[in-house]
Parts: sequence; structure tokens; C-alpha cells
Amino acid sequence: KTIIVSTIPVLMFVYPLCVILIVLLFTDSGAVIYAAVGLMGFGMACVFATFYSVATRAVPERANEVAGLMILAISAGAVSGPACGAVARAAGSPHWGMLFVAVLVCYMLWASVKLTNNEQRI
Repeated sequence: KTIIVSTIPVLMFVYPLCVILIVLLFTDSGAVIYAAVGLMGFGMACVFATFYSVATRAVPERANEVAGLMILAISAGAVSGPACGAVARAAGSPHWGMLFVAVLVCYMLWASVKLTNNEQRI
């Protein structure tokens, strides 16, 4: 039995985070940048539990493999933070670090739309 879970609620949660990223790209206030980065971190942390739940319910017979991929995603998140800092320091501006994060978020949006389109064709 295949369970199809809609990704629309998750995407609706990610769009406001994209707006925060756009704000970060155009602000020079350090306080605004720190507040927005903290808000984004809180938002992304809440999304993980949703992704994990949806992923393990979608394919319960492969739950161990899905769990492994989710832990791989956590590891990628752990690496992306220092990479973002390295980009910002190398460029001399926090805007470049936020641009790095924006590219990652855009990739996630593209991948989710692509996967949703593939599910609809099946």
C-alpha cells in the first residue's frame, strides 16, 4: 500500500523562510541579520521532524534506509553552517553567506517541485 503525502503544507512553511533570506540579502543591520538567521534556524529545525515523519510513513518497509538518508541530511546541515561562514569571511560580507544559503534553499524548492511532479505522473 502506497501512502501519498502532500508536500504543499511543508512548501507553504518554506516560502516565508525564502522571504527572510531575501530580506537578509538587502539589509546592512547586524541585529536584523542575527535575528533573521535565528528565526530561520528555528524554522528549519521544526521542518526536520515533519520530513522525518513523512519519509518513514511513506515507505515503512524501507524505514531504516530512510532514517539513514535523514541522518545524512543532518550531516550536510552541519557542514553547510561552517561553509556559509567561510563564504561570508572570504567575501568579506555576510550577504554572500546568505546568498550561499539562498542557493541551498532554492535547490530544496526545486527538488521538492520536481519530486512532486514525478509523483503525480505515477
